[in-house]
Amino acid sequence: MKKFLPSLLPGLLFALIAPLLFYTFNPENRIYIPWQETLRLTLICVVFFGVYYGLAWLASRQVDAAGAIAVLLVLGSFHLWQVSLLVVLAAGLFVLMLRLVRRRIQYSWVNTMLICLGLVLAGWSVAQLTAFFRTIPTPEPDALIQPIAASAAPQSAPQTSPDIYYIILDGYGRADMLQSVYGYDNTPFLQALRDLGFVVADDGRSNYAQTVLSLGSSLNMQYLEVMSETMGDSPAWWPVRDVLQHSQVRQFLEERGYRTVFTGSLFDFTDIHDGDEYWNPFAVQLNNFESGFVRFTSLSALQGLDRFVAYPSYATHRRMIQANFSALSQIAASPGPKFVFAHIIAPHPPFVFDADGNPVDPDYPFTMVDKMRVILDEATYKQSYIAELQYVNAQVLAMLRAILEDSSAAPVILIQGDHGPGLYLDSESAADSCLYERYSIFSAYYLPGPGSERVPGTISPVNSFRMVFNRYFASGLPLLPDRNYFSPSSRFYTFEDVTDEIGTTCATNPIP
Repeated sequence: MKKFLPSLLPGLLFALIAPLLFYTFNPENRIYIPWQETLRLTLICVVFFGVYYGLAWLASRQVDAAGAIAVLLVLGSFHLWQVSLLVVLAAGLFVLMLRLVRRRIQYSWVNTMLICLGLVLAGWSVAQLTAFFRTIPTPEPDALIQPIAASAAPQSAPQTSPDIYYIILDGYGRADMLQSVYGYDNTPFLQALRDLGFVVADDGRSNYAQTVLSLGSSLNMQYLEVMSETMGDSPAWWPVRDVLQHSQVRQFLEERGYRTVFTGSLFDFTDIHDGDEYWNPFAVQLNNFESGFVRFTSLSALQGLDRFVAYPSYATHRRMIQANFSALSQIAASPGPKFVFAHIIAPHPPFVFDADGNPVDPDYPFTMVDKMRVILDEATYKQSYIAELQYVNAQVLAMLRAILEDSSAAPVILIQGDHGPGLYLDSESAADSCLYERYSIFSAYYLPGPGSERVPGTISPVNSFRMVFNRYFASGLPLLPDRNYFSPSSRFYTFEDVTDEIGTTCATNPIP
C-alpha cells in the first residue's frame, strides 16, 4: 500500500473536490441546493477515479505513471471539461514518452505540487461556503409553518373516503388572461371539463409567483408569514423543501388512513420519493445538482443511457411529462383511499411538444428556466406556449376520463396552475412585471356530492384544501382572505402584497 499511496493521493483529492468546486463556483447551487446533495456525486467521482487509475495501471504497469494518467483524466473529466479531449491526448502522449523521460521525472515533486494545489482549492471553497452558510437561517421545518388546528380528530378513513388528486400544471394560465395576453380562446377545453362535472374557478389567482412558495402555501393551507419572519432576507430556497414535501395536507390525510402516491417531476422540491408509491420512468433519478454537474462534465456521456438515467435533456423532460399523464391514468386502480400529488412541468418552459404532441427539440442548450424571454422572442414564446398548452389540454382530458372511469368511488380532483406563464415577468421587480399574466391561474375542481357547484370563483390555492377538508372531513377550517404576494428571487421571503395590482391587464406590456 505504501507503494501505491503517493500516486493515488493527487487524483483522489481532485476527484473528491470536483463536486465541491462545482458547487462553489455556481452561486445558484447554494440558493437552490443544500450542500448535502453533493455527497452522492462525490462518491461517484471517486469511483471514476478508481476506474481511471486501474485502467492506467493495466496499460502502463507503472504505479507513478498510473497516478499521473489518472489525475489527468480526473482533471479532464470533472475540472477542465471544456478541454477534456486535449487532456486525454496529453495522457496518451505521456504514456508513449514515459520510458524516455521516466528517469528525469520526480513524481514526488509533481504529486506534492498537485496535492498542495488541491488543498488550496478545497480550503478556499470551504471558506467561501462557510461564510455563505453563516448567513442562511436553517430552522427546523416546524419553525417555518404555523400548525393548522382542525376540529375533526384524526381517525381511520372509512372505505367511502374519496381518493384525492392534486394535479399541478406548472405555468397554466387562466382563460381570460390567455385571451387577452396570448390571443387564445381556451373555452372548448373549459367546457369539456364542465361536461365531465368539474367546476372552473373563473377568477382563480395564485397566492405567490414562484412554484415553491405557491405550493408551500397551498399544501400547508396558509400564507407564509412565519416563513418570512424566520428566513428574513435570505435568498436560499432549499431550507423550505421539507415544508413542501411533508406538508400539513399530507399529514392531515396520512393521519386519517390515506396512502400517498407521488409522481416524478425532475424538480427536487416536488419530486417526493418517500410516499407509499412513487411513479418514475427512470431507473436512476439524478437530483438537480447532479444533473447540472453531468451536463457540464464528461459524465454527459450518460446521455446515451437516457432510457434509464434521467439525464437533463429535452427528451428526458418530454418523457417525464408523458409518464406523468400515463401514471395518473393508471393510479385510480391502485388501492385507496389515497392522496395523489403530481407536479407536471407543462406548459412551463421548455416547450417540448407541438399542439399535436409531436416532439419539439429547441435549438438552445437544455434549460428549464422560467425567464425564457432572454432566449425566445415574444412571438415565438407565445406560439410555443399555446401549442404546448393545447397538447396538455388533450392529455388532461384523456387522463381525467381514465381516472373517473376507473375509480371505484367518485374521487376529489383539484387541478390548477401554480402560477401563470412568465413572458412578462421580471423576477426581481413587481413594478416591471405583468402581474395579471403571472397570477392568473387555471383552477378546476371535481367535488362529488351535493353542493359541488358552490366553489367561489375567486378561490385561491391557499383555500383549496381548507374547502375540501371542510366538505369531506368536517374539519372546521375557516377560509382565509384571498391575497396575493410578490417576492424578488434575491429576497425570496420578503413578501409584497400585490392583491390590488394583479387585475390590471397588460396585453401590450413591453418586454424590457
